[in-house]
Amino acid sequence: MLAIKAVQMIFKNLLPAVTDGRSVEVREQMLLASLYAGMAFSNSSVGAVHAFAYPLGVRFHVPHGLSNSLMLPHILRFNLEAAEVTYAALGRSIHPELAAVSGKVAAKAFVDSICDLVSKMPYAQRLRDVGITQTDLAGLASDVTKIERLLVHNPKEITPEDALALYTMAF
Repeated sequence: MLAIKAVQMIFKNLLPAVTDGRSVEVREQMLLASLYAGMAFSNSSVGAVHAFAYPLGVRFHVPHGLSNSLMLPHILRFNLEAAEVTYAALGRSIHPELAAVSGKVAAKAFVDSICDLVSKMPYAQRLRDVGITQTDLAGLASDVTKIERLLVHNPKEITPEDALALYTMAF
């Protein structure tokens, strides 16, 4: 319940909060969404998106929120089939009109909606935009495979080859 509510609130309020932070109501909604999300993942942990963000912060001092955003679309797409049931529930939570569609359609709608939202953010969209070079990708991939405590929670196993491919997609 907490995770679903956080996703709904973030989906509705993130872009307005980022593009015009003067709305106290929007900012309050984002603060509450952040609280709900934190409460949700304190009980369930986080997965690959956060794992992939850590080496970006450690090696390149990319802020954690931005690091997560840079990796989120690629990891959502990577996990789509394995996380179909969860993504479908999230898709229906942000698009109630999808209540009667198949899980596959609702899951894809969720991923597409989040990827679209991320693409509208007025900040870096690619790893290269934050100073990472193509020669850095292998080291990042090596680093992330060591963050097993988070990767074990990912719905789909991530091999070292997958890690390099995901960072390459984000490059």
